[in-house]
Amino acid sequence: MAFDTDTTTKSPAPNYVPRVLGELDKKQFEAALGTQKEFLGAIEEANMAWIARAQSEIALAYELAGKLAAARSIPDAAGACQECLTRQMQMFAEDGRRVLADGEKFMRAAARRLANDSIDTSS
Repeated sequence: MAFDTDTTTKSPAPNYVPRVLGELDKKQFEAALGTQKEFLGAIEEANMAWIARAQSEIALAYELAGKLAAARSIPDAAGACQECLTRQMQMFAEDGRRVLADGEKFMRAAARRLANDSIDTSS
């Protein structure tokens, strides 16, 4: 008994997915893609801000080193350290605000995604 091994004449598999489901999948995919783009944009923005923050920390350290090298007395050195500490505390406060703002962006994107999911599934 011989078997037909010719694969070039195979017909495509029938499509059993109704068109409405295909459109629903497309909408969900587009919504997920939009959410992913929003998350990536927020991550990119946060990364750039943290890179700038690290660079400002490095600049502050170099500035302190320069002031300590130029200090002629202990009060001068203490003043330079106090000024540096004050600026670091300001930077830490800005860091806290930035973390909260970044977290809020992520939560908003997630909430929009959940809202879109609940609308899509209820229709």
